[in-house]
Amino acid sequence: MSKNKNEKLDHREVMGEVEKVHLPRDKKGRFVSPKEKPRSIKLVKVKGAYGTFVVKEKMIPDEIKTTLFGIALIGLLIAIF
Repeated sequence: MSKNKNEKLDHREVMGEVEKVHLPRDKKGRFVSPKEKPRSIKLVKVKGAYGTFVVKEKMIPDEIKTTLFGIALIGLLIAIF
């Protein structure tokens, strides 16, 4: 007999129970990782294809872009006045 047949099965495996996942979910019911923030992505249409897009990550994330814009605006206001 093979090794697998001789092993005793766990009670959970026999009953077909599934482990529950206790991760937070967003408003649409999707799992949300508590450590990672969502990535900034850009969808680019594929030429000649109907409804096909390529996902590309943005060079500068939105948070950094907003910060740089704020600093530039403050610097411009200081230079003018």
